[in-house]
Amino acid sequence: MVILAYLITAAVGAAIGWFLTTKKPDYGLGSTGNMVVGAVGALVLGQILPRVGIYFGSGIIGVVLNSVIFALVGASVALFILKFVKRS
Repeated sequence: MVILAYLITAAVGAAIGWFLTTKKPDYGLGSTGNMVVGAVGALVLGQILPRVGIYFGSGIIGVVLNSVIFALVGASVALFILKFVKRS
């Protein structure tokens, strides 16, 4: 079940990075770079939030829900930080 959570989190994070590239082509590191940054950001936040005690449900539905929510937030935050780091 843990591997499923990592795969879902990384896939959703990469999808967010790709989606952002389609909406704002000059944003970030290009298509592949944004996908990698989104996946890494999603995985990092997916490790931090459960350790803080933030969960959304239990069982297989909880795993999927946690993975998707953590990926959305983690990828968005990572890409937002990348925007400011790249600008400087």
